[in-house]
Amino acid sequence: MRSKLILSLALGTMLGLQSDPAMAQDGAVAPVLAEHRYRFALNSDLSEYTEKLFLESMLGFDTNMKVAIDRSEHYMKVLTYVPVDPQAIVSLASQFGVTLVPRRVITEHDGTYMIQD
Repeated sequence: MRSKLILSLALGTMLGLQSDPAMAQDGAVAPVLAEHRYRFALNSDLSEYTEKLFLESMLGFDTNMKVAIDRSEHYMKVLTYVPVDPQAIVSLASQFGVTLVPRRVITEHDGTYMIQD
């Protein structure tokens, strides 16, 4: 009787794993999204209200984008998962009275980087 119980538990476990779609797909890997990083020099003072409106409008480029603004250093970093034309971000910013200058980040083979205008 005990062996029948163990056998039924083992079969139930195996059937449960096979009915789970995630477990049934051997080797299925989630797609990896490419990251696109942009950096801009921020040449104008930005009020909190204008910043909020500008950032909400930038979500039209990529709803998963991340934006970091450093007011003391006057720069803005943007991380997107779809390629975006930096000039499109500059022209969108100009509609809100914000002046942005794109800056290029050059990465060396050893992992170091420098910023070039």
